[in-house]
Amino acid sequence: MALPDPYRTYRDQAVLTAGPPELTLMLYQGALRFVRQARAAVEQGRPAAAHEALVRAQDVFEYLLATLDQENPVAPNLERLYRYFLERLALANARKQPALMDEAARVLEELVAGWAGALERVKNGETPD
Repeated sequence: MALPDPYRTYRDQAVLTAGPPELTLMLYQGALRFVRQARAAVEQGRPAAAHEALVRAQDVFEYLLATLDQENPVAPNLERLYRYFLERLALANARKQPALMDEAARVLEELVAGWAGALERVKNGETPD
């Protein structure tokens, strides 16, 4: 009998107890991780692994688009941003060009930092900018 993986248990519990803003941050972080994995795979000459990682990153943005609350006033901006990522990631996947992956990673890093900062401000009782 295999022992349970404590990291997986913790991660699963974090997802189950997170609210929508925290889940969104987790998805952004996951997409960034997949883009970085794809970049490393290209450098290592593993195009199939790069493809798999980029498809996973695209899946994150497909999910975010599908679940976007259109009643939210920022929804149109988020929709444009998610479509941008889908376009750039598809192009990066087709061409296996590290520069395209780097571009997506830079924008994702800013998105993660901004979203995390906003969550922290809300947690501290401040209003997000």
